[in-house]
Amino acid sequence: MHLLDDVIRQLANEVEWVFVGACQGDLRNCAFEIHGSPSIARKAAALASLDLDLALVPLEDTSFNEARG
Repeated sequence: MHLLDDVIRQLANEVEWVFVGACQGDLRNCAFEIHGSPSIARKAAALASLDLDLALVPLEDTSFNEARG
């Protein structure tokens, strides 16, 4: 996610950033909305219910996700 931090800050006044799950540090000031993390079973429905124009869903940097390739 940190790859997008500068872009999020630069576009904070032009884009309504909606975060689902982790929203760290000063990025909270750029957020239009912040939602908690839904369960895996509800994730697709939760994202669909937000009626977003575009969604970026980066994987967290964990050993599990690293092993997924």
